[in-house]
Amino acid sequence: MSTTAETWEPYDARVGDFTAGVRWTDRETLGGRAYFTVISEPPSLVLEPAHPQDEGVYTCRVDYRLSTSTRTNVNLTVVIPPGPPMVMWRGQRVVGAVGPLTEGERVDLTCRSVGGRPQPVLTWWRKGLRLPLLTVNSSSDSVTGTYAVEATLTLTASRSVAGVDFTCHAYTPTELHGDDGSAIVQPRTATISLNVTLPPMEVRILGSEQPIAAGRSIRLVCRAVGSHPPAHLTWWSGSSPLRQVVRAIEEGGNVTTATLNILVERQHDGTTLRCTGINPALPHSPLTDTYRLTVYCE
Repeated sequence: MSTTAETWEPYDARVGDFTAGVRWTDRETLGGRAYFTVISEPPSLVLEPAHPQDEGVYTCRVDYRLSTSTRTNVNLTVVIPPGPPMVMWRGQRVVGAVGPLTEGERVDLTCRSVGGRPQPVLTWWRKGLRLPLLTVNSSSDSVTGTYAVEATLTLTASRSVAGVDFTCHAYTPTELHGDDGSAIVQPRTATISLNVTLPPMEVRILGSEQPIAAGRSIRLVCRAVGSHPPAHLTWWSGSSPLRQVVRAIEEGGNVTTATLNILVERQHDGTTLRCTGINPALPHSPLTDTYRLTVYCE
């Protein structure tokens, strides 16, 4: 067997059993990575591991004692896997999450893969759905023949995409498959999410207003939903903040509660309590709910 550069991997089985033939390898050319195996069906020339420079036309020549020699040519294409994809935002590589972002902000996410051959294909996905791209750019290295590819996805920061994973896939073209139909090179991926700063959607005091007897305690729960990062809740009576509050964060930060315990006195009758929820990063977007105390004497 030989390549077009006349690199030989002879196997001589003219004497004795075919599996006990004599072999020789050109170690200078293939570095001892090539060997001829007669165990497989049909017998094969094995390159292990294959290098990019091994690409080319290989010729198998069979010489017979009494017949004319035969030749078969095989064109070997060496696929270089795409380099690991990287996500770029504002010219910098980002890992894990992009942000913080404000609602309505435009976000250009560029996925970049360097080093594949043939030219890799880059795609962006969200929850199993392929997304349309803004731009795709590529360039090649004249020495190695490998490619650098970029695919840019444009999004608008909003509540619907906050915390959602977006994944870039880098893979070789779909026509490159093995004999069993499987991809020669498995896709490589990079996943990013969006860190969007959001005001609370709702601040509400739970329960309906009910008259309460003087001298009894009342427990009121204020609940904020949808803030990112979690909302800060404050109870007020007039212009005075109330201190008897227990705060909790639930559902991964999406829900915040502030529980107020207060001893109601007769003079509290007609007092309006306020609960204010605010995202500390958005101090100009507070939400408020009120609760009016009705006190009677037993």
